[in-house]
Amino acid sequence: MAAPAPVVAPAAPPCRPLPSADELREELAQVLACDPWDLDPRTPFSDLGVDARAGAEFMTAVNRLYGLRERAVVLHDHPDLTALAAHLATA
Repeated sequence: MAAPAPVVAPAAPPCRPLPSADELREELAQVLACDPWDLDPRTPFSDLGVDARAGAEFMTAVNRLYGLRERAVVLHDHPDLTALAAHLATA
């Protein structure tokens, strides 16, 4: 009797390295329809005009690009681009 073939898990889809604050700034600028250089990475999201809808859209884009599963509420605990990038680097 032949041994059963080993089960191989499907390969995870390729994803980009975790984002830096500058890369996150690019994504947020697209959501807010502004120039990335108008966004200071240390300015709180609320001061940048990021509301619940924009936060959800931003995190959806970040998750899709980087293969993550973060919820938009992460923006409450990590309230600016620098803090969010640091969090994602350790997640």
